Amino acid sequence: MALHIPSPKACPIIGVTGGATKVYTAGAATTLPQVDVTAGTSTVTVKYQVKYGPGTLTATAANGATVTGSGTTILSISGSNAAVNATTPSVKYTSTTGETGTVEIAVSATDSEGTSGSMCTGNGGITLIPKNSNAAPRNATAIICLSGNSGPIHLSLGAQLLHANPVYWAGSMLDTLNALATAINNYTGGYPVTAQVNASALNIKLTINKPTDQFNGIELMATNYGDGNLALDPSCTNKFDGGEDPEPDSLSEWFDDFLENDLLNLLGQAAGTFATGLLFSHILPNESDVQIKLPAELLATESEIRISFLVEGMVIKVPNVYNPDTHSYGGGWDGVTFKDAVTDDPCWIFRDYLTNKRYGCGNDLPLTPAQQRTLDQDLYRISQYCNQAVDSGRRENGAVVMEPRYTCNTVLTGGMSKIEILQAIASVFNGQMVVGGFSVRVFADMPTSTKLLVNQTSVHKDGFSYSGGSIRNLYNVAMVKWNNPAKFYALDFTRSEDRPSVLRYGEKIIEEVAFGCTSAGQAVRKGNWLLATEKASPLLVTYRAGLDHSQVIPGDVVAIEDSDITLSPRSGRVTSTVTTHLTFDGPITIPASGTWNIHVMMPDGTIATRQIASWRDSAGATVGSGVANGCNLASALPAVPVNRAVYNITGTAATGPFAPRLFRVLKVTEHREFGYDVVAQAYDPNKYATIEQNVLVSA
Repeated sequence: MALHIPSPKACPIIGVTGGATKVYTAGAATTLPQVDVTAGTSTVTVKYQVKYGPGTLTATAANGATVTGSGTTILSISGSNAAVNATTPSVKYTSTTGETGTVEIAVSATDSEGTSGSMCTGNGGITLIPKNSNAAPRNATAIICLSGNSGPIHLSLGAQLLHANPVYWAGSMLDTLNALATAINNYTGGYPVTAQVNASALNIKLTINKPTDQFNGIELMATNYGDGNLALDPSCTNKFDGGEDPEPDSLSEWFDDFLENDLLNLLGQAAGTFATGLLFSHILPNESDVQIKLPAELLATESEIRISFLVEGMVIKVPNVYNPDTHSYGGGWDGVTFKDAVTDDPCWIFRDYLTNKRYGCGNDLPLTPAQQRTLDQDLYRISQYCNQAVDSGRRENGAVVMEPRYTCNTVLTGGMSKIEILQAIASVFNGQMVVGGFSVRVFADMPTSTKLLVNQTSVHKDGFSYSGGSIRNLYNVAMVKWNNPAKFYALDFTRSEDRPSVLRYGEKIIEEVAFGCTSAGQAVRKGNWLLATEKASPLLVTYRAGLDHSQVIPGDVVAIEDSDITLSPRSGRVTSTVTTHLTFDGPITIPASGTWNIHVMMPDGTIATRQIASWRDSAGATVGSGVANGCNLASALPAVPVNRAVYNITGTAATGPFAPRLFRVLKVTEHREFGYDVVAQAYDPNKYATIEQNVLVSA
């Protein structure tokens, strides 16, 4: 947000000051911004005239002033200077029902000597802007019908259940619908949904208990656990629709108050040294203008005067459970409920710029409700990491001062494309935006669990291809630019270095701008991250994979076991259908004695890890050396793996530890003939601790 400071205007001898713009509500009376008159004589007359607008003016006389024309479009206040100034705060504009246009009211003053003047604003008066009259917000609703006459039914909305336990056939459709509605209304663990039975139509109306369009188009799902035939009847839509977000006011009341009061107080404190008062504040939708009266001596000695404002920021949408002041979440978030707040959380700033249709990418990258919810879950997960308290590098009375890991404080003034701005905001949390399939996803370089097991059976016959550089060419000094509040937010530098590498190979310097950074500690951590990532991730791998990579996106971590490197395959696919032992798709050499674990892909996409109790031959007998065709598990798997599920084996033997290497996916491209081409970078989960260690900055 920026405030435009116009050049001073010449004001009349009779000065009229006060806020020039307000919001009015159709059919109601609105108190006008206060007008103060300074006259050089004992009596004065102030005249208000409605130039545009069907409403009327009223006022209540005070301190002996005379009011004429109350209830009409032209109103005058006469009397002593003090009496007039005591009466002007009571002037009101009463609009007509259904009025929607902008109202302009001219304000002028005349003293007893005939000297006259008008209000020192662009239109010589006051502007009233209507509250937004768009369609009222609406709650999304869904009509559901059931079919069948036996067994249970359990409704869900996406992954969220709508009632705690299954509801069983109750002997009639109406009784079953009533039981289902009662179960939904009594459930407090899911989305805020109200159920109402229509006995004549034999259906249930579900209503989301808040006005939002986030649920539009989402279909209800039903499960009967294979018992009975109760199901959702397709004769009803069985999906939500009709939700409408509440529209914001066309002018922010709190910002109007800020210009009329807080800023005036600020300038009053600076009187005599910087400014002698606020002449007027003029607010239009999405723009604010402030004019300041400066001492003549200052204008005479300075060829250029620059005025800067430190603004709190824009009001944007953040999760309703998030406290931007304490950088904390007060419980779990339902994924759809937001509130208005000012925040320095880069995740919600990113969301605001991506979705805003006026200044952001809302018209360029439109998302469906489902795509928006997926992105919001990405941002929520990253936001929790951003808001974790870490060592700021500062000390107060010997105690460590903590701060959020990542914050963003900046003003967007142009010079970059919209995509560049989004990528810059994502860089605050060392992240990246991924656009594909008309969807937007975001990931951050932060501790991440392994999503997929990969080995020679997962990839094309060409296998894995590796590339990397020499350690002597890696950067070992990072110079990071940031905005230092102690220097009025001028650019400053922090230095991070890998001292052993500097001593051995000399300085290899990288310079980086920490976008939106106003913390020295955050700038140091940025430099540490650059060096740690350079050191931990010099190796790239590319490979072509099959359909098991269809859900892999940039940012995911995969565990690769490449038998061309290990020369002793300890991976493949399983062919058994039990949970207590596994059969391999081919023999492997039994590794040396030690502790060995097997990792297997589960049907739900998770990875299960179990200790290997013993090895099995092709007949299922226990073997201790040679080759093995399977293994017995020390404890049962949580579910039966699908046939040909991928497995990798890790462990510790006398020759040292053995584990597949971890890589973070950078790029996934669908191949026109076979599967997906993947590019990934070596991933070291231990680097994050080093990034936030030994951060020390001056106070």
